[in-house]
Amino acid sequence: TTLALANEFDDVWTTCGVHPTRCNDIEESGDIPQYVENLFSFCDRNKGKVIAVGECGLDYDRLHFCSKEVQLKHFETHFQLAERTGLPMLLHNRNTQGDFERQVRENRHRFSNGIVHSFTGTQDEVQELVSLGLYIGVNGCSLKTEENCSVAASIPLSHLVLETDAPWCDVRATHASHKHVKTTWASVKKEKHTVE
Repeated sequence: TTLALANEFDDVWTTCGVHPTRCNDIEESGDIPQYVENLFSFCDRNKGKVIAVGECGLDYDRLHFCSKEVQLKHFETHFQLAERTGLPMLLHNRNTQGDFERQVRENRHRFSNGIVHSFTGTQDEVQELVSLGLYIGVNGCSLKTEENCSVAASIPLSHLVLETDAPWCDVRATHASHKHVKTTWASVKKEKHTVE
């Protein structure tokens, strides 16, 4: 688990939360209040190693995994968790037609800080998120098109976080951003990876 890695290495930490596409896990737990209490207890027992609530938020590109209604319900659950623990948030937003920004704006007083991870939004969303004092994380998924690159270039450096989200969100040869890559590393496909 990520907690095991975090406990093994001084410079590794983890987060606690339920990805929006997995929020049905909370619903199907049989005891939602206990599930939420278990999340809080995990944060409380692992202070110093659990450093944020998340990855949480909304993902309307993958509603086949979890409905919009369930995602919205448990985004609220994560605001409660952040408020209770005092931890910042690691946030997820995919194609939410303003619902994400609205929820964050209405609940901004409940969490100390946050990063909108793997950002793929618009220039207007950048301005809104920066006005809320949030950081914006970019990776290869954030840089697929020329428009993505233009939006990413507009993020103030004071609010920019560079991410890998390895191995899923690298800059690929098919991405508009690939022409800007100056350094590359050899990669191994997952099915060919061997542990030495």
